[in-house]
Amino acid sequence: MSKFDKILSGVKNQNPINFLLEEGYDIEWIKEEIFITFKPYFQNLDRLESFAMDMMVPDWIEFLNVKVFDHDSEKLIGQIIGRFNSAKLIDAEATFGVYSQQIGYQTEAGNKFWSFLNLEFDKSSLEIDEFAQATMRDIAGIVEGLMKNFLVETLAIDRIIRGKIVEIEEIRLLELGVIVDEICTQCPYGQIFKIQPEGLRVSDWRNIAAHHNFSVLQTGEILCEYGPKTDRKEFVINRKDLFERVRRIYHVLQIINLSHKFFAYDNMDEIYSSIPSNQIGNMRQETGFMVFATGVSGQGFDIVNFECEDMNHVFMVIQDKTNENPVKRGIHASQLSYGLWAVFESETATVEYRTKTGVIFLKATASKHICQQIKSGEKELSFLAQNIKIELPNDPVVE
Repeated sequence: MSKFDKILSGVKNQNPINFLLEEGYDIEWIKEEIFITFKPYFQNLDRLESFAMDMMVPDWIEFLNVKVFDHDSEKLIGQIIGRFNSAKLIDAEATFGVYSQQIGYQTEAGNKFWSFLNLEFDKSSLEIDEFAQATMRDIAGIVEGLMKNFLVETLAIDRIIRGKIVEIEEIRLLELGVIVDEICTQCPYGQIFKIQPEGLRVSDWRNIAAHHNFSVLQTGEILCEYGPKTDRKEFVINRKDLFERVRRIYHVLQIINLSHKFFAYDNMDEIYSSIPSNQIGNMRQETGFMVFATGVSGQGFDIVNFECEDMNHVFMVIQDKTNENPVKRGIHASQLSYGLWAVFESETATVEYRTKTGVIFLKATASKHICQQIKSGEKELSFLAQNIKIELPNDPVVE
């Protein structure tokens, strides 16, 4: 299975959109549900309206999963976003600067997240020694590789509210434990970074995992050590509970990631207007494709085939999951060619649209020349509709 096939399999098997469509709900209902769900977190509702289906379907799915794990998550996300908005009222430029100065680091973290997902496997059959090693490696990766940027961001926002001068690079140079300690003692929601029931901070868990301060006892339990050399502490944890701590640490990551995204969507123009393109970083194709594929699925299409053996020409076949007018849906599908191109920046990007019954309705091909003009801002997205190549079954090419 190729890396892209693995992504498509995950999108198809874990996405509730297909189930909702099969149960008779339509795309507009889903969009309205996303809008209603996220409305409390937005000040600019027009932006939520525009992003609801194109960009926020993966976030909606993750949000629902987070709520299932802990019902208080919904309230906590609101509290975090409220903190961001408070900082914006105090110093909007500094608040947006926290985002803009970290954009390259966030892109790199997104790439690491794909690696984390790609390397993940079922550990249930592992012997206890291998289970401990693999699980601790996950903890170190989550906290150091994925969560650290959000911890820097959290501390920076909290300092703005406390009237302190914020220097992102200065904060990034601090030891992780120092960052977490200040958050836990100063930030109103800092206690989420203490993982219960032991109450260990995420930085303590990172140290245990990264420095291999754990060992497997003859009882099959795991002995963990943490704290300064002059005051070492120990605790014993079993296999089941260690797995639960990983879930809780990852849950914290999900909460702060969603909060970060919602504030960014709500203030996207203000944040991105000051960021030079060379500072954004390069998103891995796998990461971009995962977001794109989830969005396509959320719009009522099933990706039934994808070919990219020649990266100069990418080809995707999508089949409709709705009973809507195929002309309207075909036009919609043709516009996805730009999103497909944006992931791979290939010479051409072709989308073949099939109706719900599997009949090929059209093929739409976007060229690199056209898409680059849209990406640069030189042309509006409507420029795509005027220049895309449309092939209809048994009909000549329409340009």
